[in-house]
Amino acid sequence: MNTVDVVDVVDPVLRVACAQVPVDVEHPRMAYSAVSEAVSAAAQAGAALIVLPEMVNSGYHFADTDEAWSLAELVPGPWTTLLSRLSTDHGVVIVAGLAERGTDGKLYSASVVVDAGDTVGVFRKAHLWDAEHRYFTAGERATLVVETSIGRVATAVCYDIEFPEMVRAAAEEQADVLAAPVNWPLRTGPEGALPGGWPIEVHKVVAHAADYRIPIAVADRCGHERGEEFTGGSIIVGHDGVPLAGPHIVRPARPALLVADLGNVGDRRLSDHNHALTDRRPDLYPVRADEQP
Repeated sequence: MNTVDVVDVVDPVLRVACAQVPVDVEHPRMAYSAVSEAVSAAAQAGAALIVLPEMVNSGYHFADTDEAWSLAELVPGPWTTLLSRLSTDHGVVIVAGLAERGTDGKLYSASVVVDAGDTVGVFRKAHLWDAEHRYFTAGERATLVVETSIGRVATAVCYDIEFPEMVRAAAEEQADVLAAPVNWPLRTGPEGALPGGWPIEVHKVVAHAADYRIPIAVADRCGHERGEEFTGGSIIVGHDGVPLAGPHIVRPARPALLVADLGNVGDRRLSDHNHALTDRRPDLYPVRADEQP
């Protein structure tokens, strides 16, 4: 694991790390050592919050529901035990994406927040992408915000953060940072030829961070899995939408550790007379009658 970025800001409030590690559905235990090494390296770099990819415990491209069920696990379970130990040993908060086997007999793409050895929050992905509908059940809540030892940490999973309302929900609940585990498949062709060589998902993260004045830390994965190549688009964006660390889009995507200091967390002001949330005029663009408020 190489540290590809360590970026300092003036008057830092929170140092955050995103660990881009390889995950493989056919060799899921491989991620145990990769995650342990990444968390150790991030802690040595001074990170207080460490974000890991989506479904880091299982991989992504399941052959069928039976395989997805066999690789998912209960929360608490073996992976939360590992994360609990790492959190305690290194004195950090960890946000990780897990394939969760719910006690209700359903599968979820979850994000867990672990602080001081305890699982203090579990979020279930609300917006499922493509084949995920075959295996997973969508969560029924907006972005989760948890009070932790380092501040108010929000989390959502992958496709969730492409919906600006999910990011706004985190900002409205006074989150200091939004931590997002993702699995971004590599796109080729015209849709991949975007400014800076960045995928569209990265541009959305930058825009949403600036829209709602909230830092966003995205941990993507790397590697190939059953013919699918992943982007490796991990990025840490400041509250003003400026990328502080990453993305480093290379093919093939490689393991990486991004570390950045966040400043002005919780400040939604745009100027002396403007505010990212209170300037909204919902009276001019009300919710449609067929939508829930």
